[in-house]
Amino acid sequence: MANRDFSKPLAGVDGELAFPGDIGIGARGMPAKRVQEWLSFHGQRPVIDGDFGPATERYVRVFQSSESLPQTGIVDATTWAKLTAPLYRAMRPIDGTGKTVNGLVVAYAKQHLVEKPVEIGGPNDGPWVRAYMLGNGGRIWQWCSGFSMHLLSQACQSAGVLMPLVPSFGVPQVVRSAQARARFSADGPASPGDLFVIPTASGSWSHIGIVLEWSGPVARFISAEGNTNEEGGSDGVCARSVLRNPARCDFIRVG
Repeated sequence: MANRDFSKPLAGVDGELAFPGDIGIGARGMPAKRVQEWLSFHGQRPVIDGDFGPATERYVRVFQSSESLPQTGIVDATTWAKLTAPLYRAMRPIDGTGKTVNGLVVAYAKQHLVEKPVEIGGPNDGPWVRAYMLGNGGRIWQWCSGFSMHLLSQACQSAGVLMPLVPSFGVPQVVRSAQARARFSADGPASPGDLFVIPTASGSWSHIGIVLEWSGPVARFISAEGNTNEEGGSDGVCARSVLRNPARCDFIRVG
């Protein structure tokens, strides 16, 4: 059953980072699948099928060797911590003392982007997507809003304030919440840490991300956004920065 309980924003993260016990030959299901996904993230090429067989064991040994760990082929707590370290670092709390919500959003965005979040094992799937999407993943779970809502939630937790809008996986729903709270602007201005949304010809919105900084003599901003690509598409495979034209965006104030 899909999880949409935004009152527990770290539910997806906890599920991805929790060590399930030793994982080795014969393991099946999500523990085996997570091992295969993380091996893939670290440059190995296992089949991601949730079946821990001899091939997966060999890839585990290669990973353990690269991390100067005993080459047992079994994912114990130490190997698990090494596999999942990028997600752990991305989710690490930032001290909010003396910082604004906007400043914290930017800080968290940079902390996540440096770890290169990406889909693994299929469209809109893998540990990064499930972490941002409260444990949900798979083809239907486009995750640009989940990414932005997660970073905003982390910032608000660090600042000790409530979310400035009602979080949602749907971009139009986020916009309507912002409009109801007088936080939406079709023209800007926007500050680093605010959200941008991409309007559609039909009068809705199709994509959302974070304003990181303004760039150059001509008005452009650098974003942080999930479920995108180098061209700034709204259904890509990674989280990254994109150079965007503010004239083609609407904005949501968060601070």
